[in-house]
Amino acid sequence: MTLGLIGFDATMTAAIKDAYQGELLTLEDLGFDIASTDKGMINLNKAYPIAPMHELTVDQLRLLKADFDHYSTRRRLMLNHEEQHVLFLRILVASVDYLGRVNALLMSNLPHQGTDAILSRLAQIKSVPVRYFTPSIFDGYAYLSKSCNNFYKELETNANPPQISIDNTAKQSVTYMDPVSGVPPIKRLGSKLNTFREFRRYSKDYAARLFLRPLLSRHFHRAYRRMPWQKDFHPDHSADHLNIYFPLHLQPELTTSFMGQAYSDQCLAISTLVAVLKSQDRAFTIYVKENPKQSFDQRQFLHLLQSDEVIMIDRTVPSNRLIEECDIVATITGTAGWEAVKSGKPALIFGTTWYENAPGVIVFDDLLTQKALISKAPVDSALVNQWFSAHLSALHAGQFDPDQKSFAPFFDRSVDTVVGILDKMNEGRP
Repeated sequence: MTLGLIGFDATMTAAIKDAYQGELLTLEDLGFDIASTDKGMINLNKAYPIAPMHELTVDQLRLLKADFDHYSTRRRLMLNHEEQHVLFLRILVASVDYLGRVNALLMSNLPHQGTDAILSRLAQIKSVPVRYFTPSIFDGYAYLSKSCNNFYKELETNANPPQISIDNTAKQSVTYMDPVSGVPPIKRLGSKLNTFREFRRYSKDYAARLFLRPLLSRHFHRAYRRMPWQKDFHPDHSADHLNIYFPLHLQPELTTSFMGQAYSDQCLAISTLVAVLKSQDRAFTIYVKENPKQSFDQRQFLHLLQSDEVIMIDRTVPSNRLIEECDIVATITGTAGWEAVKSGKPALIFGTTWYENAPGVIVFDDLLTQKALISKAPVDSALVNQWFSAHLSALHAGQFDPDQKSFAPFFDRSVDTVVGILDKMNEGRP
């Protein structure tokens, strides 16, 4: 049985291959450069690939192209139409070839890029079993599921769950939200010049756009930052008024583009929420705060200011204060929803997330179906703690993102976890 390994960095892949006794195959083993495709680099002088029509139907090709377009990176979106199409076909042909050589697949995360999305879709089409990891907010632990679309509904349990305790407050220490240390100007300039030279080999036009767009983005972002966001936060605490805190996700990101499902557009989620509350004749205010790490292209949120019920709060206002003083937290899939329920406040979620079954969580689509009113009744923290204790069995030891600060300390046990999962897959056990 040949197992496929996708999305793990080169160091971990090498360690897994050394530790695993069975046969492993990566796309890199077939000479396919995933890093180059994620950057959107394409050499048009190479032979034009042909779509594998004997393998796929036209409808399947359309779905695959939609996946590719949806998960395209910012760099890839700067390619012209022909370059985009050639890149899609290169990824598709390599993916069909790869899945024809493996019996099952293990991915380090849910689809982040076009390559991952195409592989996931193709695996479904060809009935190739897949296991997906995705990181948790708890350092050194990840979730594992046999489903991509129903990830948190088909989690695989761990026979040796971790022992993690939570505090019933609105604060949660999350490593990925830590400030990122700045890169020295000389090193940053050198990196840009190297990237420019690299891209000129593929497309001269692309290399020029690579430099022009960030300049324009910075100009608009500075103007955006100077807008008069509300710095003071004084919610209306009258009995019939609903105060809702809506923290925005970093975009584009997995938390919205994939787990957001129908509400990957945060503006759509907020606009729909406004319409529902108005139809119920509720008095409400939605306090919207941008993600602290968002650094450009924020103009997509400006139209929210056209609603009197929506207030853009300055990002310097602490999130835990907003959670504590608002009646409910609304989010696509964010950690703020978990911070709310564990501190006794209800959370309204629009997407799919790991705490979606916790006490006090309201799923927006369920709310629409039931035509129920949003309750601001307090959540029983004891029930949340009880739920969390049971939930720990879904966590597996592992940290697979090398950009995370906690990656190195958990390297060895992450490799052990992957090898253990591969052994189970090879034995045909779920």
